Amino acid sequence: MRGIFIKLFTKSIYRYFLLLLLVTVIFNSCGSPASNHNNQKPNNKEEHFADSTASDSNYHTTPILTSAISGLWVVSMKCIETDCEGSAIGDIKTERWDISINNGTLTAEAKVNETLSRLYVGQQRGEFYELSLKPSNNSNNTQAKMLVKLKPLSNDHMEGTREIFRDDCHIVYSLELNKQ
Repeated sequence: MRGIFIKLFTKSIYRYFLLLLLVTVIFNSCGSPASNHNNQKPNNKEEHFADSTASDSNYHTTPILTSAISGLWVVSMKCIETDCEGSAIGDIKTERWDISINNGTLTAEAKVNETLSRLYVGQQRGEFYELSLKPSNNSNNTQAKMLVKLKPLSNDHMEGTREIFRDDCHIVYSLELNKQ
């Protein structure tokens, strides 16, 4: 009887060992780099496509200060934040900006009813154009500081913000610019 027990026990251990080995092989092969087809090195066409899409995405996210931005733009401004008296969230203003580039400096002449109301100057900073109000001798409110941040979305459309800082308050406008 003892001999039969040993034979059955040995067969059970042998089957258990084979089952354990089989399960281990299956689970290890699922995660191994050799069997994972996604880890294969792409062929030259795939590499070229990956490189070209990477450069294309950089083109759309990083503006280049070129003459494409120069020209007349219709600027719609909507107040989105204020604690200044006489200003309210939801106020809407429209201006025309004549944007030009000279020696790497961006200039925007803001006009209301064809009359120059402000002059902004600035440069490219990463994927944005940052401009500030250029003080004028005729300005009634020399205490206010204005900062404009623009992000090109295409050659004829930009979005951004204009912040006005006064001694006692602050206003933020969302901007939408469309090239004429």
